[in-house]
Amino acid sequence: MDNISTIVFDLDGTLYEDTHHFQYYADLLKNKLPAEKQTTFEEDYKAIEAGTHTLKMGRVYHAKKDLILAHNDGKVSRGWTWGGVEVSQEELTSYYPEPLQFDLFDMLSIGDLWWVPVSIAKHYGLSSEEAYAAFLQTREHMMTDDFLLEPVAEFANVLEKLHKKYTLILMTNSPQHRQRCHIEETRIHFLLS
Repeated sequence: MDNISTIVFDLDGTLYEDTHHFQYYADLLKNKLPAEKQTTFEEDYKAIEAGTHTLKMGRVYHAKKDLILAHNDGKVSRGWTWGGVEVSQEELTSYYPEPLQFDLFDMLSIGDLWWVPVSIAKHYGLSSEEAYAAFLQTREHMMTDDFLLEPVAEFANVLEKLHKKYTLILMTNSPQHRQRCHIEETRIHFLLS
């Protein structure tokens, strides 16, 4: 690390570990669905959390085809129906002859927990507009005093040691005005540029 002068951190999921906002988001999405679909939404959400559902981190949910996909650099390697039935290679090749093009509406890359409840909601028929409204509502909730972060306790000590040798920079794609408060809640704000 002799050639390194700066270390860049992402706020969400790096400097704090809280995940209760994902449950808040999931509840908003679930409650936008018809009553008869809410129980199965909850069952799927719990199965994904437990690792027993086909939808997992690193996979893709293709909303238009209602398929769950595994891929290597965008090239589909395996696919399943929502219920876990494997799709034939011939069918996958015909659907996906080119590398996947991820977006925020139809081809959802499950890279973090934000994408799990929205994938479930879209499977059960929620529109992209309704899902985005729930996302914005969750972000608004995260900017209130009701939303409390649980800092990663040991991380402050690590950052203090790193700060003696490196410039530390925090980046986030979250709205800036409330994130300042969240950074102060982590009790490491004095270390970051």
